[in-house]
Amino acid sequence: MNMWKIYTGDRCTYCTNAKRLLNRENIAFSEHNVNLEENKYFLQDKGFKTVPQIYNHRDEHIGGYDDLVEYMKKTLWIDKEKKAKKKQLPPTLDNIGANSEWSIIAIIRVSYRYVICDDNRSLHYIEKAQR
Repeated sequence: MNMWKIYTGDRCTYCTNAKRLLNRENIAFSEHNVNLEENKYFLQDKGFKTVPQIYNHRDEHIGGYDDLVEYMKKTLWIDKEKKAKKKQLPPTLDNIGANSEWSIIAIIRVSYRYVICDDNRSLHYIEKAQR
């Protein structure tokens, strides 16, 4: 698997934030400081004026720190948000249209209907409320 690449500079807050973000997301990356001899022409050759410059594992240019945050929102964080959503709570009796006079023993959801068993062991079939 290819690593992400981040081109950084000395005393660069956005570079530090980008590295922290990648570390927090457990994304492996290699850092290339543009102040070092082997990287000193990187910005000039690519036409960039600022650091960080970030490339993903497919060597696609992401951009700077703000671009990285947007990239994460569109790709990685969408899946995490879906997983983090709370599980839907079971319906209340009012939500499914049950008679409040019933002494409910069990509520079972069957497809688009609820089957309710009351204390007289009578079964009541209620279509799912459209909300």
